[in-house]
Amino acid sequence: MKLETQHRHHDGHLIDVEIHCRFFENDGEELVFASSRDISKRKIAEAKLRRYQRLVEHSGDMLVMLDMAQCHQIINPAYAEILGMAPDAITGKTLASVLGDMPYRQISPYIEVALQGEALDFVFSRQCAAANRTFKATSRPYFEDQIQTGIALTLHDISALTEAQNSAKNEAEMAKRYLATTQTMMVALDPDGNVSMINDAGCR
Repeated sequence: MKLETQHRHHDGHLIDVEIHCRFFENDGEELVFASSRDISKRKIAEAKLRRYQRLVEHSGDMLVMLDMAQCHQIINPAYAEILGMAPDAITGKTLASVLGDMPYRQISPYIEVALQGEALDFVFSRQCAAANRTFKATSRPYFEDQIQTGIALTLHDISALTEAQNSAKNEAEMAKRYLATTQTMMVALDPDGNVSMINDAGCR
């Protein structure tokens, strides 16, 4: 029989222990042989692992672990949700088969570099749930016993930022074209009253 419990250390603090019990008979008398070992370090490691698991599961960013064959080994719920797929439909599948041909071709050169042990950042786009999404990806090599066994990807959705930047760029281009073609003189002055900008109409 095996059980886990806590014992009080001689200095007063509690420690986690694993107890093994074995019943046996000696000269007709039933006896119990019990041994215990300190498992405090294991319990601390397990608690730390659970905290990491909660962090991964509740992260707003998409977290992915790929092996050297580019197959999904570990994913978090955010990754499956943005792709609109069940986690079981992703795990074990290659990155190319999950992302699709066009998005994969965008990032495959970066993935190949990452598989050579280099850390890098890159940006790519993919159609997700009837909307085009833009992601900033951070790739880091993953090692076990000093041997690279895969890569860890963090994907951050920057679609809103990209859309805002594109919108601001378009508005700036429209304003530039308006200033160049309008017949109305337009002048901008700095705080000292000096001309800082004048359009073509103002120069004529």
